[in-house]
Amino acid sequence: MLRDNPDIYIGKYFDKLEDLTSSKLYTLLNLMPKPVVHHVHTTAAVPISYLIKTITYFDFVYYSMKEAKYQVTKDPSKVHPGFI
Repeated sequence: MLRDNPDIYIGKYFDKLEDLTSSKLYTLLNLMPKPVVHHVHTTAAVPISYLIKTITYFDFVYYSMKEAKYQVTKDPSKVHPGFI
């Protein structure tokens, strides 16, 4: 899926739905007995190089050097103290 769409990890679910549902991975997950919508946490699935090259440059992504954590929010009033 990454070769076909390097941005498959980010964005709105319904914008990616056709790519997701046509994948072999989706077919496999859909066979599992767990009756929920499966999802992936971006920071657990995306290569670090991808995070640095793309996501870190969005104007709604904040970082704390002290905590070594990212925060993503489009509402600047919700940015935690110490995040830039």
